Amino acid sequence: METMDEIISRNPLINPGRMVHRSEDFQWNHDAAGTYIQSEVTEDNAKDATIENIITMLLTGSAPGLSFSTVAGNKNAEIARLQKWLQIKLFTKINDPSLKDDFIRLIRSLTPLISIGGNLMFLHINHVFDFKNRLVRIANGEYDTWRSTLVSGRYAIKEYDTGALSLLTKYWNATPSPPTPVTSGPMWSAAFISWVLKEAGAGNLFQYSGAHIRYIRAARINRRDSTQNPFRLYRINEFIPRMQPGDLVCKARARSGLTFDNVLTHANTAAHVDIITEIDRANNRLRVVGGNVCDNVDHKGLNIVGGNRITNSDGEEYFAGIGIGNE
Repeated sequence: METMDEIISRNPLINPGRMVHRSEDFQWNHDAAGTYIQSEVTEDNAKDATIENIITMLLTGSAPGLSFSTVAGNKNAEIARLQKWLQIKLFTKINDPSLKDDFIRLIRSLTPLISIGGNLMFLHINHVFDFKNRLVRIANGEYDTWRSTLVSGRYAIKEYDTGALSLLTKYWNATPSPPTPVTSGPMWSAAFISWVLKEAGAGNLFQYSGAHIRYIRAARINRRDSTQNPFRLYRINEFIPRMQPGDLVCKARARSGLTFDNVLTHANTAAHVDIITEIDRANNRLRVVGGNVCDNVDHKGLNIVGGNRITNSDGEEYFAGIGIGNE
């Protein structure tokens, strides 16, 4: 199935009849929000543009602070920049569904008859705002697959059973360097997380890897450097109040000593990450799904302790969470 990015790349949202605009054609407004920048679509001004202005530009070819180059060969690159930053900016807002409704209303106002471009934009926004729900559905679906695939009609399939090889292979294929051949030997829990995130539509915003530490570190850097990437690492006490189903929780594995404070200096430290699928705040409980748990994809119940700690049934603590668009 094609991703929304692939669909949009084949069908530029902008009206082809209005793709070229000269900067002198625009009358810029000045208001309390500041002075609009009058320039062609560069990486910088696409990065700084509002979601509303990017949507308007892609659908109509005209928006405050943005103008297309008069050089025909630049247009595709400029559209690609706008689509890239729209994707990033929408992901940072996915925890506020009321904004989705605002964006949909904007699209309808710009394209009253709902053009092809308007429909594509409508689909794209819904696709992004459904990301966490989709991620949870996919994780739970894999749990159901492992549980319902029986070996000799007697027990749920395990990683060492022949029938599990195709499942492990698809997880590893979501990582940059899958093992050759794929076997049940290497730890595959990070490959599982990578596959779920990729399947849900994280695109190039997530650092897929066969080692949890790689994307934990990436999320820490996103937070430290205030990048606009929506995957950010939080100390567990910061994470608990903002966590939602679809976010990720991280713990050290095999007493590796990994903590929030040393993730950037412990490059090859063992970790484990699970996907939050349910939150029961009234009873201080979480349900999570992870890979390579009990030799398959399995779920666990976790405890919220004192409002600032998360532990499993063995008393092991999760030291951090990766929030998606939680800032």
